[in-house]
Amino acid sequence: MYNLVSSIIVGRFLGKKALAALGASNTILVLFLAIAIGLSIGIGVVISQLYGAGKYIEMKNTIIVSLKSVAVLAAIILIFGMIGYKYVLKLLNTPSEIFQDSAHYLWAVFLAIPFIFLYNTLNSIFIAMGEPKISMIVLSIVSVINMGMTYIFIAIIKTGIAGVGFAIIISQGTSVIILSSFLIRKMKKINSGKEKLIGQLSILRHIFTIAVSPILSESVMAVGMLFIQNLVNSYGSSVIAGYSSAARVDMIMLAPMASLGDSVSTFTAQNMGAGHENRVKEGFFESCKIGFAVILFFSVITFFMGDNFMSLFLEKQANTEVMSSGTTYLKIVSSCYFLFGFMQICNGLLRGSGEIQYYMISNISYLLVFVTVSYLGTPYFGEVAIWWAIPIGRFVALLISLLRIKTGKWRKRYLMTEK
Repeated sequence: MYNLVSSIIVGRFLGKKALAALGASNTILVLFLAIAIGLSIGIGVVISQLYGAGKYIEMKNTIIVSLKSVAVLAAIILIFGMIGYKYVLKLLNTPSEIFQDSAHYLWAVFLAIPFIFLYNTLNSIFIAMGEPKISMIVLSIVSVINMGMTYIFIAIIKTGIAGVGFAIIISQGTSVIILSSFLIRKMKKINSGKEKLIGQLSILRHIFTIAVSPILSESVMAVGMLFIQNLVNSYGSSVIAGYSSAARVDMIMLAPMASLGDSVSTFTAQNMGAGHENRVKEGFFESCKIGFAVILFFSVITFFMGDNFMSLFLEKQANTEVMSSGTTYLKIVSSCYFLFGFMQICNGLLRGSGEIQYYMISNISYLLVFVTVSYLGTPYFGEVAIWWAIPIGRFVALLISLLRIKTGKWRKRYLMTEK
């Protein structure tokens, strides 16, 4: 939600070009965040299975090793990101009219990388331990802080688009402090006796064994989105602004479905760890029922109110090309939300059961189809081909995930609980 509000504030106070710069820059940031997301998925799966199996001491050791590793990795990425972000902007043919704004935003937001990495990890830990309420409470608090600070930096202090990055630093830093304090309290309740934290290298190796597939998957997805952004950039700042604004709305509408997929993953991992495989199957079908209702609701809202959502970012009459591009995008993707929703549920089961490699295959297949159809279609249909390529790619990904689930081979566990 705060990403959507940040875009609205940027559009209303800084205009179309700044909004386009924000969209063009975020695609680069996603490349680095892919590692954080993939790593948190791997950590979450391992901790969920340990928690479900009642191996609390091993879980505690895993949490400590995970946080140390993530902190080091984030520091390395921060350094490389600060060195190379301008080169990537040039490589993507970022229009000169939005280049400086894009660079200013990336410079500020890269400073938040350590906090973003730690937040994703801490959030994954709490969800894995069956305490999503804490994550939701902290997310709500941080969202309010982010929205407030974005308004202050841009509308009052007049920092320009870099203010969005400064707001992220403050909000994500706050989230890390709050979640860390909760985690310390919870860890103290886990009695590890006088045992020393042994086998840390073994734990780390196991985490990365599980995490390598989602990291590769998310990274490949991010690289693919860079190709898409390069294609969108070729249509100028109006289409960039329309695409990035509509994508923000799309992200909000898809969030409940993505959360449902995460819940399925956690539910599956915990029950696989406890040996309750029949409950996994029951939970999967119940999730599909819930997913259908959620998908129908958000599909209807987005399809019929797309132009209203777009008008939140910019004035309709003064930015007709931006509005047309964004509204068309929303109508196309919302009509096929059912593909995304069921894809998330299926992938949640695959992730939670340890079938990470098939989750990766599904995601990469989506990306390959998305990019291929976009580049083949735009010479004939313009940017609309990119919008249609999204549901086409999701259809292929859903088909792959469903076929794997149908084989029943996901019931074979190979994670820590078997050892």
